[in-house]
Amino acid sequence: MDEQQYKSELDKLESEYITAKNRLHIKFAMAQVKFTVGDIITDGFVTIKVNKIRAHKSLGLPEPVYEGNALKKDLTPKAKNEQGAIYGNNRAQLVKKSNQ
Repeated sequence: MDEQQYKSELDKLESEYITAKNRLHIKFAMAQVKFTVGDIITDGFVTIKVNKIRAHKSLGLPEPVYEGNALKKDLTPKAKNEQGAIYGNNRAQLVKKSNQ
């Protein structure tokens, strides 16, 4: 094995490690999901109708991110199709369960 082969194999291993780590982050975050698409949830700052759930990893553990259309207090959509996101479950509260 020469130096180039060593570097090539090492790069491959590092790439596989990063991919596996990202898969684990997503798996953990999605296992924490408490709400479903269609639910209306709030965190005290924004109220949204959940359209999409994805994973997010920052400084702590991975967590789910709920994304969707921002709603007014009367639960009607805000003007200009404004979007909102709620990170994690700590402050998220269910306002209305989806009809699914």
